[in-house]
Amino acid sequence: MLKNMLKPPLASGRAPLQTGRMPSTCPHDCPSCCSLDVDVLSQTEIGRIYGARDQDYTAGVICAKVARYQERVHHPDRLTTPLIQTRTKGDRQGFRPLSWDDALEHLSERFRDIADQHGPEAIWPYYYAGTMGHVMRDGLQRLRHIMGYSRQHNSICTSLVQAGWKAAVGAILGPDPREMAESDLIVVWGGQPCPYASQCHDPYRQSPQTTWRKIGRC
Repeated sequence: MLKNMLKPPLASGRAPLQTGRMPSTCPHDCPSCCSLDVDVLSQTEIGRIYGARDQDYTAGVICAKVARYQERVHHPDRLTTPLIQTRTKGDRQGFRPLSWDDALEHLSERFRDIADQHGPEAIWPYYYAGTMGHVMRDGLQRLRHIMGYSRQHNSICTSLVQAGWKAAVGAILGPDPREMAESDLIVVWGGQPCPYASQCHDPYRQSPQTTWRKIGRC
C-alpha cells in the first residue's frame, strides 16, 4: 500500500499538449499567482515564458526568475532519475542511478523498518510549498494520515512572519499592486520588486506623481 501511494501518477490517457504559445499559471509559492503565456515547443520542451498579455495584472511582463524557467527545466545537469548513495556523505561521486520502482521499494522498506522499530511518528514528512500545486503538495497529507506519521504545523517557514504581521496589522492583507500608482509615497522595505515582483514595478514607472523612495532592506 505504501509503495502504491508513493508512485507518481501515470501519464497514459492524457491529451497531447498543443504547441505554440499557450496559457498557464506560475507554479511558484508566491501570492501573485501570475497568469502566463508559455511557448510550448513540443510534448517535452517549453521555450520562453511571458506574463499574460491579456491580464492587466501581468500585462505581458513576468519576473526575471520565471522568464528563464526553461533554462532550469531543460538544463543538462538537472536530475531526471533517482540516485542512491554508495559512499560516505560529501563524496559527489558516491551515487548511482536507480529506477523509480527500485527507489520506491527502497523507501517503503526503510519507512516500514523505522516505523516497526521506533513507531510511525519517528517519520516526519517535512515539506512546504516551493514550486508545487495543491495536488503535489497536499497529496502528501494522505500518506501522513493513513500511516500515522508525525504531523507539522503549517507552515514552518511563515508561522513567525504571520504571527508578527497579524499582531501589527491585524490581518494577512496587502495592497493590490495595480492600486499602488495612486499612492503619494511608496515604501518598499526588504524587497526587490524589480526582478522578483514585476507587477509592482510598473505602477512606479506609470505614475509621475508618485514619490519613489527605497528605504532599505531587512
